[in-house]
Amino acid sequence: MSRSEPDSDRQPHAALAASALTLSALLLLASSLAVAAPNANTTFVLHVVQAQFGPCNIVDPCQPGPRPGPTLEITEPGEPHVIYFIVRNYAEVTGLQADLAWPADWTWLFEITCPPNPLDCFHHGPNTISCSFSDCLTGGSSRVMAAIHMIPGSGCFSIVQSAWPGGTYVLDCQGQPEVVAERNLGRICVGPGGLDTCDPAVPVESATWGAIKAHYPN
Repeated sequence: MSRSEPDSDRQPHAALAASALTLSALLLLASSLAVAAPNANTTFVLHVVQAQFGPCNIVDPCQPGPRPGPTLEITEPGEPHVIYFIVRNYAEVTGLQADLAWPADWTWLFEITCPPNPLDCFHHGPNTISCSFSDCLTGGSSRVMAAIHMIPGSGCFSIVQSAWPGGTYVLDCQGQPEVVAERNLGRICVGPGGLDTCDPAVPVESATWGAIKAHYPN
């Protein structure tokens, strides 16, 4: 006759098995998230230059190595400036959408779209810019999307989450959207307060693993 284990012996085994299954499920979820979000580190960069006119072809303000980074501070409001809208740190993109926000005392002059390949950019009203590319861009290097010519007044010019469906996002090669995190949306200001987004604020891998550890008991 076989002898069954006491309840006190069975409970630790059941708890260990449940914990192992939970960890396996979390690791599988993390793996699927990493695969499903190739553009999670995408950043939208702003770089400002005081000028009457700015061409699309500029030195990358985010180039590797020692660099001053993008210019974020406007020191002479009331004078014409060019604001460069740059997409960076993507895995693959075929389009994007973003909202631009600025105070009422800024004056919009005009905008030049800067195609990396045949490109269509248009505005939903004055604040939302939407772009689509004929080819899928890969590699994550800086791409100037637009040179926006304005006369600053006070406060900050920012990229913000769009009120249009989908928010502020990029599209991957399959046309799937990935929302760009608010921490990765650039900002320039009259005076201090700008935000350099040449590099992602938080690596996706660290955030994902941190979430897993937070839900797994020691």
